[in-house]
Amino acid sequence: ILDEMKDIHVTFFLTNMGNGLKQNADGFAALASAGNEIGNHTDTHAHLTGVGSNEELKKEIVTFADNLEKTLADNGATINVTSLATPFCENNDQVKSVIDTRHFINRDCGWHGRNEWSTEPDWVALKAKIWTRSGATVPEMLTAMDTAAFIGNFAGAEPWEVQIKGGTWLVVLNHGVTDDQGDDYAIDPADIKKIFERAIEDKLWIAPFGTVGAYYRAHFIVDAASSTATDDGFTVSWKIPNEHMPKSVPLRVNIDTKSVGENAVVEQDGQKISPESDGTYIIEFMSKSLKVRKAGANDK
Repeated sequence: ILDEMKDIHVTFFLTNMGNGLKQNADGFAALASAGNEIGNHTDTHAHLTGVGSNEELKKEIVTFADNLEKTLADNGATINVTSLATPFCENNDQVKSVIDTRHFINRDCGWHGRNEWSTEPDWVALKAKIWTRSGATVPEMLTAMDTAAFIGNFAGAEPWEVQIKGGTWLVVLNHGVTDDQGDDYAIDPADIKKIFERAIEDKLWIAPFGTVGAYYRAHFIVDAASSTATDDGFTVSWKIPNEHMPKSVPLRVNIDTKSVGENAVVEQDGQKISPESDGTYIIEFMSKSLKVRKAGANDK
C-alpha cells in the first residue's frame, strides 16, 4: 500500500519481542529509507508502570532506542528515533521522566485521539484513537477523517466528534495490517487503505507521528517567542524544548515584515527566505532564531 501511495508516510513503533528487530531489520530499514518513521515501542513490550527501577526503565526505553538506531544503520538506514509509544498505553510520572531523557514525544491512548492545536498537551502522553477490528468500524474511522477536516453537518454530533476551531491533530493507532481475521488487533489492508484515501480526499496533512508532533510542539514555542529590535529591523529567538527533536523541523509562520519595510528581508543562518504564495514563511525551527531587516542595495 505504501509503495503504491507514494505521498503516504507512517510511523512503525518497533519492539524487540522474540528478537523480531534483527530478524526483520532489512525490511524496517527499507521502510525508513522510503520516508517512514521508526519509533520506539520498548525492548520487551513491558508493562512500564510495573518496572520498579529507573535503570530497568532506561534499558527498556533509552538503551533500546540506541539499539534501534544502530541496528537500522547496520542495514543501510540512518535514522533518529525521536518518538516512543508506551506499551499497553501504561504511563506514570516515573515513566514520563525517563521517556523525556531520550524522546521529545510519546504516544499514549485515548478513545477519540484528538489533540487541540491551540492547547498545549502533555508531550509524553499524547492521545491516539485505537483502531481494532472489533473496537472501531471503518465508517467510524472515515467519520473521524471527515470531522478532523470539518466536513459535514454536525448539528446533532457530540462536541468531541467535531473539529475544534483552530484545528486538531488526530492520531490513529493500530497494531498491524493483515488479512488474518483472527487477529483482532490488526486491520485489513483494504480498510486501512480506505482511511488513507479519505484523508487525502479531505485534504488533511498526513504524516508520521514524530513529524506532526515536532511541528505541533514547535508552534507553541515560536508563537510565544518575543522579538528584539535591531538597527535595521528585529530578531526573534527561541529555545529548543527537547534535545531529541528531529534534526530538521520546517515550520510555516506569519511574520510582520511591514513594520520593517515594504521590501523587508527574512533571514535564517544568513540565508534569505522567500515568502510562500499566501504570504507565510517556512522557517527552520531548529535554527533557533530568525532576522527581519530592511532591504539593502545588494538584495534583489
